[in-house]
Amino acid sequence: MQKKRKYKRRSSANAPLIAAVAILCVTLIALTFVYISMNRKPSETGSTGTGTGTNQQKTADTTPETGKQQPTTEYIPPVTADPVVPTTEQNTTAQQTATHKPAEIDDIIAIADSLNIDVNDLSGFSLDGLYPGTILKKTEDAGELYQSETIFVGDSVTLALSYWKYHPKEKVYYFETATPYTVLNNKLVKKDDGTLITFTEEMKNVAPRRIVITIGTNATSISDKTFIKYYGDLIDALREACPDTELIINSIPPLTAYCDENPNYKVFKNFRINRMNLLLVGLAAYKDVPFMNLAEEFKDEAGQLKKAYSSDDTCHVNQSGCDAWLKYFREHSTIAQ
Repeated sequence: MQKKRKYKRRSSANAPLIAAVAILCVTLIALTFVYISMNRKPSETGSTGTGTGTNQQKTADTTPETGKQQPTTEYIPPVTADPVVPTTEQNTTAQQTATHKPAEIDDIIAIADSLNIDVNDLSGFSLDGLYPGTILKKTEDAGELYQSETIFVGDSVTLALSYWKYHPKEKVYYFETATPYTVLNNKLVKKDDGTLITFTEEMKNVAPRRIVITIGTNATSISDKTFIKYYGDLIDALREACPDTELIINSIPPLTAYCDENPNYKVFKNFRINRMNLLLVGLAAYKDVPFMNLAEEFKDEAGQLKKAYSSDDTCHVNQSGCDAWLKYFREHSTIAQ
């Protein structure tokens, strides 16, 4: 009997403690449930749809340091997976991205990456609709005066313009294997006294009415960033050297089918030319320089240099090509835009 009474007294003394522990456990469980519910991701609740629409699309944001809007990252096809068809909304947003002038030179590459434009689709590639007001539209023929007061600068592709009396030879500046860097920095122009000066120094002395720049065929192995940087620097240097001269950025002419089919050419191919032209039209918009899309005239239905314009089955043009070049130039004049 004494043991029984002792057991009852011990049970009565521990009852409040047991009750308190039980209440605490229930409270902790309740708080845990509330915390999980409040922090559950929207995708776990089914509030954003199935995940196949545009809700997965990353939109533009602003950086806390500058407050500038960053380029929108739109649909980009996966490299190794099967092609994914973008939604209509994604296509529309991508095109709208290219209607705004790049705020910084780095935006040029970012915007090009965001666009739903396949540079490998040679027959379907087009710059139409990009950066309104930048690409020169077709006009009435501006005439011989418009042409004769213009200087053309470029590499060996531009050299052809000095043949067959297409254009005054003294107004064609061509530099073998020219790139934006070499035209900007190297002393390539030989004066009458034998001294060498840079092209920008020469233009400071000449102060022409306008300059058409066709550079890039020899720069296919250069990175996008380097190509755009030095091309932009060249534009700036020319503006400083001859501020009253009108500048026109010309697209890089296409290559022949032989270049695309030759396994020895790794990047000397039309997909790379397309990519560079996509960057150039962005640079033209950024620098407020007109863009002449001669490449559209030079391409055949396959998106390669027309055989009728080719002189060596690679990148150089013949008499017919030069005729087409200058005709296109006069019929896409800046004075009639």
